Amino acid sequence: MFPSMKMMKWAIPLFALFFWASVAQAQLTTPTDSGLGGQNSVRGTVLTPEGARLATRIPVRLITPSHGDRVATIDEYGNFGFSGLVNGDYSILIEKDPQYETSNTPFNISQQRGFPAMQAVLNIRLSYKKGVTPKPPAVINAALASVPKPALDLYNQALDKAKQGDSKAAIQLFEDAIKVYPQFPDAYNDMGVQYLKLRDMENADIAFKAARMIDPTAYGPTMNDGMALYYLKRYAEAATVLRDAIKMKSDQPGPHFFLGQTLAYMDSFDEAETELTTAVGMAPQQTVEAYRLLAIIHSSKGKKKEAAEDLEEYLKLNPTTPDADNLRETIKKFRASS
Repeated sequence: MFPSMKMMKWAIPLFALFFWASVAQAQLTTPTDSGLGGQNSVRGTVLTPEGARLATRIPVRLITPSHGDRVATIDEYGNFGFSGLVNGDYSILIEKDPQYETSNTPFNISQQRGFPAMQAVLNIRLSYKKGVTPKPPAVINAALASVPKPALDLYNQALDKAKQGDSKAAIQLFEDAIKVYPQFPDAYNDMGVQYLKLRDMENADIAFKAARMIDPTAYGPTMNDGMALYYLKRYAEAATVLRDAIKMKSDQPGPHFFLGQTLAYMDSFDEAETELTTAVGMAPQQTVEAYRLLAIIHSSKGKKKEAAEDLEEYLKLNPTTPDADNLRETIKKFRASS
């Protein structure tokens, strides 16, 4: 009998966090592969000087330590991402836009050996060039339109603290904004995101549930809460919430990815296989760790050939994993017995 996935040395680890940093217009952008061969990634949101998501598709440049630059374009929600990062100092450069000053935001990747992949999260707020008169926004963010200005000011201050990497200060400001305006789902959701970054899953769950209570149809806090519940090992509850997220946005890989993991830990291997296969079909680089779990599921069903293929695909996408040699030996054993 194939060992339980919970016992496997190469079983799926805790992953980089796939969180949604706001309720309104929240989407998961497929990151641009940096080609550096690492496990880590950076995700970011570009904001206008007023704090709204930038809707203009402008280029963003990843400045790497010694391998040249990589360029991506933000999506219609202001999001961008780069995957495959190795340890080192990086920055995100936004330049040559007629309205905005050049923006250069540094960040660091320092994944320790044997630890899960890191995901840096950036909120980049642009500044107008001197002499530029901002145009009135064509579309008002409906989720923020009803928020009183004192609460919105505190919320934007919290976003600035989050951008600076000061999660504790951001949480305090989100709490202050909520005190001014208790029906503020964005503040609850973004506060939960900061708790996720601090690995405080209990408080993250509380914050996401508060956001969902105010707006049960919001995808961001639903997906985020499902993820927090997964990390809390409250698998039955996580599965229910992640299924709700899939009903809201079935075309996103995140909920399929986490539901597949959740179901595997509940020993629902057939459904787990379906969800994980869906996730890697949508975004293989983004959900690469799913291949390890698929290998365990396939092997437990006696499908050694498929299990070997899963691990080969994993190593192709993540060749620098610390246990690469062990995985290659496992592949040989699977091939020999298939």
